[in-house]
Amino acid sequence: MNPQMRVADMERDRACAILREHFAVGRLSKDELTLRVAAVEYAITWGDLDEIFADLPRIPGMEISPTPPPVPSPAPPPPGVYLAPPILVAANDPGSGQRAAAWACFILGFFTGGLTWIPAIILAIVAAGSRRRSVQLYPAGAFPTAPRARSHTGVVVASVIGTVALVGVGVTVIHQNAQHTVEVEISSAGGAVAGQTDVTTPGGGSSAAVKLPHEATYTFSGSVSDVTVSASEAHYVSGKKKGKKAPVTCTIIVDRNIVDQSTSDGNCFASYSE
Repeated sequence: MNPQMRVADMERDRACAILREHFAVGRLSKDELTLRVAAVEYAITWGDLDEIFADLPRIPGMEISPTPPPVPSPAPPPPGVYLAPPILVAANDPGSGQRAAAWACFILGFFTGGLTWIPAIILAIVAAGSRRRSVQLYPAGAFPTAPRARSHTGVVVASVIGTVALVGVGVTVIHQNAQHTVEVEISSAGGAVAGQTDVTTPGGGSSAAVKLPHEATYTFSGSVSDVTVSASEAHYVSGKKKGKKAPVTCTIIVDRNIVDQSTSDGNCFASYSE
């Protein structure tokens, strides 16, 4: 068959019927059948049809056309502009971008305490799904640079996730290692004594009957938690007010900021925890 010989509508119909037979026996997917039928409709010469059927076996009894009798070679077609039939090429792997991002997140997980391993697993699953759906054909030139673009996008996404995770880890470490100063104060008017005081902090404590005012400072690392200060049975011990309840104030100061304070006659209590 002369590849330059032009095909007729009847021959295109026969070619489409043969493609549907290949689809019926499982050689072509639905998307491949659609694309190849469209290519047959655009076919101009027998050479165009040969390209469409190049990777398909012949079906006995279903030839594209009967062997034509010998005829002289036709004259070349007149010059003009013709719509070239689409050339079918296999699509590249569309999951390459997600796969690159998954690897980047996996590696970043070793520097972030595993925080990016969950995004890595999700991206790997998405990439696997995209690869399974990639068994299809596209017109040439319709998919030339998409994989590389998706790959670059995936790396950018992974970099953003890793940066956020690293910043979070850094902030946590800084917060855990921060130095804090805790000051406790129990104050009252002159001449007063607290019958009992109790101070509890992560860095130390005291419990005793003390003369007021009473102050103490503690320094330690980490979160400030479970700091309490209390006073009870505060009373005067001199002058005409001897034995009378004295107004007493309990104050907690963390890093020079008053975080809790209470005042009452004879008793007070203050507490703080981050």
